Amino acid sequence: MFQYNSSPPFSGRIQEILSSVRRLKPLPTTSQAILKIVENPEATAQQVIDVIKTDQALAADVISMANSAAMGYRVTCSSIETAVVRLGFKRVRSLALKSFSNGPLSRRLMGYKLEKGVLWEHSLITARYSDLIARIISYPDPEDAYTAGLLHDMGKLMLDQYILEDYQIILDLTQKKNKHLWEIEEELFGLDHAMIGGLMAEKWNLPPNLVDGIRFHHMPSLSSAHRKLVAIVNIANALTPAIGDGLTHLEGRFIGDGVFQILGLNEDSFQVLKRRMFEAIEQEKRLEEIRNGGERAARADAG
Repeated sequence: MFQYNSSPPFSGRIQEILSSVRRLKPLPTTSQAILKIVENPEATAQQVIDVIKTDQALAADVISMANSAAMGYRVTCSSIETAVVRLGFKRVRSLALKSFSNGPLSRRLMGYKLEKGVLWEHSLITARYSDLIARIISYPDPEDAYTAGLLHDMGKLMLDQYILEDYQIILDLTQKKNKHLWEIEEELFGLDHAMIGGLMAEKWNLPPNLVDGIRFHHMPSLSSAHRKLVAIVNIANALTPAIGDGLTHLEGRFIGDGVFQILGLNEDSFQVLKRRMFEAIEQEKRLEEIRNGGERAARADAG
């Protein structure tokens, strides 16, 4: 595992990157509070509710998610109390981190040549795929998979400015050496965006399994304690469409070495998993369309 004081000494550029990680602003108070509550086995729903009530945006997200087609409830709810019971603590934590990360992950990344909103869209898709894969293979904490998928690429935010400086060099190396982008990052900078994301997650005191899900999402076999979670994120990321027209488009979509073995899959069961995942997504879309149509009809009748 990478340490701040690792030897041999890193270049001045890497020291700059590590200093930037050290200077990261803390998570918002609401997110910090919810993270602390979720990690406490004696926490109560009322504690979560009290925190949510201090954040209007999060409260709206919680109620919206509790009424989404993905939750499968036919009766809508309008109270935070009911929404928290429906969602559970970890989904609320996911929403708190989602609310915080929306802004940073939605910005334009000049180095990676990603337009505004592209990385956020990719992060949301990876999170949803991670959640579905976890449920299909009966992984016990699909909410952890969702959160790790959501934040898996956040290291790109920190590395973007350095990528911009060496864009042409990286482009040439990616094409000439036939390596993945993250391997080129590691070769040039000493660490890749996944490792930086892991350091950011540690700085914010995220749980160790989420740190691993971010840090090793390209190489799940390097995780010692949380391989299944990391492997889920790796597959979810591999199944998402390529994003952007710049370096990330050249990153490729690949499943890491040993992932099938970690999850007990073979080629046939993997194809079944993919089919079930995309069928679930289509079913959710149909339910959402039906619900939205009913809401429009109700508004028309009321008008």
